[in-house]
Amino acid sequence: IPKRKSANLSYPNNLSYVAYIDSPATDAQLQALKRSVHEQSSAINLVTQAQPISRIEVEYIQTPATRDPNLPPGLRDFITQEKRPAVLAKQREAASGTPANPETLVARAHVEPHTGLRQVFIGKDGYHLQLHDSAPGLLGYGLAPTAEEHLIGVTTTCPTHIFEVQAGARNVLLDSLEVTADADLSPRFGRNVSGPARFHNIRYTARIESPASEQEILALRDAVEETCPLYNLVKDEQTLEGSIVHGAYKGG
Repeated sequence: IPKRKSANLSYPNNLSYVAYIDSPATDAQLQALKRSVHEQSSAINLVTQAQPISRIEVEYIQTPATRDPNLPPGLRDFITQEKRPAVLAKQREAASGTPANPETLVARAHVEPHTGLRQVFIGKDGYHLQLHDSAPGLLGYGLAPTAEEHLIGVTTTCPTHIFEVQAGARNVLLDSLEVTADADLSPRFGRNVSGPARFHNIRYTARIESPASEQEILALRDAVEETCPLYNLVKDEQTLEGSIVHGAYKGG
């Protein structure tokens, strides 16, 4: 359920899930399984614990104020013509004081019985599909990104989008934008290894080409850090509740 942290920032909070399990195990065994999942999941650790995240380091390249008219439309045309009107309309809506209805976010993960491949159906209608897998040594075949790889991807694309939004709101022209995130993932198994694999040293770099001044670009970066939902969701501590629906098991 979205939580408003400030006038300029809201992000998903009060996270919850329901696991539907058909199994001959007892309810007590499934509750013990759930506790183990919470203890060992690197994804749960990432969102429930406050993470140390770097500032977004900016690699700034200044481009000419006037763009060559013979070039095809670029990023500055997209943000000016398409993004900016929509962003300004949202700002007017927020300034009017009209409360926005919270949007409930839904995802459903289904495990393929023959491969263990996880199909994640995203959205209330389940229209978007994301595949996750694990390495061969971890009940997988390496057929798709791991959940940890996907999480880093998600925490990269969100600030990239907010750079676009803030550029549209501030009328900052961009010719090129690329955001890179990298992190260290601690070992999952081994001697003296306990707890989940944890993300460490989460670092962000934004490579920006723009005719704006470096001061304007750094102010843009500051606005992104202030308003990006997933950047702040990972940086802050979140709550998570899980429940299990124990289905009837039919032995074969």
